[in-house]
Amino acid sequence: MGGYLKTIIALVLCVSLITSFVPKDSIKKMSGFSIGLLMICAILLPILKPSYDFNIKFSKPDFQELTIEGENFVINEFENTLSLKLTQHLKRNTGKEFSAKVYAQCDESGNINGVSFVEILPYTKEYGAMCANYLGITQDKVVEK
Repeated sequence: MGGYLKTIIALVLCVSLITSFVPKDSIKKMSGFSIGLLMICAILLPILKPSYDFNIKFSKPDFQELTIEGENFVINEFENTLSLKLTQHLKRNTGKEFSAKVYAQCDESGNINGVSFVEILPYTKEYGAMCANYLGITQDKVVEK
């Protein structure tokens, strides 16, 4: 309680000193308002501040699980984006609607090395060749969905 009173007294002295240097214009009104708000906050802070401890404890995150989830997200985004681009490419070049799913090829550490295979519907050798050419893979990696 004594520390609280000392703080309030020091604040009042500082406010008096500051207001004595402020010119008597509209700035004085604005500074008086600001200083008044500061005083109210200083007085009400101990009253409004909760005196109990929430005692919240956070568990350590499982970084390996987060890494795997992040890798899966990146792989899924790669596959979905490339599938969408492939269907758009096929429609633009043939005028037909296609369903395509691209599967990523990954190494042991989860890095994407390229395309493992592609499923398309409808499938013909011509459409398979278009997909292979667009993705830079061999035609045997393009299969019917």
